[in-house]
Amino acid sequence: GTAALAAAWFAKHRQRAAVLRSAESMSEGRRAAALAATLALAAAWFETQRKLFSKRKKASALLARNRAALEREESLALAASWFASWLTQCAEKRTALADQAKLEKLAQAEQVLARAQQARQHQAALA
Repeated sequence: GTAALAAAWFAKHRQRAAVLRSAESMSEGRRAAALAATLALAAAWFETQRKLFSKRKKASALLARNRAALEREESLALAASWFASWLTQCAEKRTALADQAKLEKLAQAEQVLARAQQARQHQAALA
């Protein structure tokens, strides 16, 4: 993470710092100015890395929220699909029961008609 980035930055700029330290021809003031510039550059680099890390962290949190919302939507869609299927099955069962009831009434009516015919035939035979 940040430690690896810092190590990479220092490795990259170690040679420059060595050159600055070994320059005997530089005056003490110029050496201090170069060191201050290097420190300012390091501070700017670390601030940039901190901002990038913060942005990555926010993006990761947003991605996690979006993933959770998508999972909720998918589970709601699955529940809605199951409920629609259940309603369809209920309607089919209701229709089947209604058809069965109609068939039973029709069979009862046919039995009543058959008995009435038998009764008429019996009375005709007696007469």
